Amino acid sequence: MKRICASLLLIGGTLTAYSQSMIANRSAQAITSQYVAVAVQPVNRESGETVDITPESLIQKQVDAYNARDIDAFLATYADDIELYDLPDKLLAKGKEAMRKQYGTLFSQAKSLHCEIANRIVINNTVIDHEKVTINPNQPTIQAVAIYKVENGAIKKCILPAKTEPIAY
Repeated sequence: MKRICASLLLIGGTLTAYSQSMIANRSAQAITSQYVAVAVQPVNRESGETVDITPESLIQKQVDAYNARDIDAFLATYADDIELYDLPDKLLAKGKEAMRKQYGTLFSQAKSLHCEIANRIVINNTVIDHEKVTINPNQPTIQAVAIYKVENGAIKKCILPAKTEPIAY
């Protein structure tokens, strides 16, 4: 008789499945074990496709698009039903089209727009960025905090605490 035990471990940011096969009809001293490691990629629950991006790399991709003022690449990092909040629960925008209106104008008018990440905290699917944002080089840099919740390979929720909401032009 053969028994199989399986478990999942997080090793270095990679979810790894381990299975252990044991021959149960031998004495405890003679039991042999065989371990097989298999890397598991994250899967989009809706489409079933594998997702090759971590929450941290997704947020960096979003910051890079922001700095390039590329509205399409920027919005591609968000879920279609993205919700943008002021802390704790004031809804500022919902959906990509609302974000396109807010950020599209900012991107087209603020030619010196740049976001530097001063500090980043990643906990599971939540990314918290301390940002230093330059809109106009003749004005002081804005200190901001953004909290991102990532689901299914896209930013599902963004919380901008205390006066870090998008600037409308």
